[in-house]
Amino acid sequence: MAKMKFCLISLLIVGMVKVQSQSLDLQLKDKAIQKKLALYDHYIQITNPDSIASLYTPHGNLGDLAIGRDSIRKFLSKFKNIKVLYTHTESESIQWINNNQAQQFGHYIQKAVLPKGDTIQVKGEIQIWWSQTKPGDWFIEKVKTIPEKN
Repeated sequence: MAKMKFCLISLLIVGMVKVQSQSLDLQLKDKAIQKKLALYDHYIQITNPDSIASLYTPHGNLGDLAIGRDSIRKFLSKFKNIKVLYTHTESESIQWINNNQAQQFGHYIQKAVLPKGDTIQVKGEIQIWWSQTKPGDWFIEKVKTIPEKN
């Protein structure tokens, strides 16, 4: 009976350690994705198409407007005359598809000055699909935005 209790307690402890380890792993992955999201916002703020494109996978998808890093870079270069005053993406949740892929949900807001001097503000929902190519190295597979209707 004592051996059985010892075995059960040992199994419970091993199970708890494994769950805590997995939880810590997801927390680290969440932080890595949040860090990349902040970098994405920064590159949008400084309007840097090369750096923004570098955050995507080689076949990344920018809302079906551009697919692949070169296409994303070329598409975003069209906006070089727009001055971004403010951009922020707020993550609300991250759902794990598997160990190396996640989907992030949140909201975004951007304020910019157009070439003719008009100031605009856009906001809405955002979904980002992430892929990890090697431990801690996350890239955007796809971004989908759903603008808020005025």
